[in-house]
Amino acid sequence: MGIEALTRNVEEIVTPQELEALLRQRGPTAYWGFELSGEFHLGWYMCADKIKDIVQAGFDCTILLA
Repeated sequence: MGIEALTRNVEEIVTPQELEALLRQRGPTAYWGFELSGEFHLGWYMCADKIKDIVQAGFDCTILLA
């Protein structure tokens, strides 16, 4: 899994070079924060799908729920 999957359906990233450097590191970490409000909807699936991409790319993903 590469940069294409990580950047698919996202608005922005810091820089492609920084993302490439993170992918070369051993055990990069990603943090994802949510404030749960209302019913589950399609947007939740899109977030879950992106988290799956991040984990499959080798990131240790921490999810923060408010």
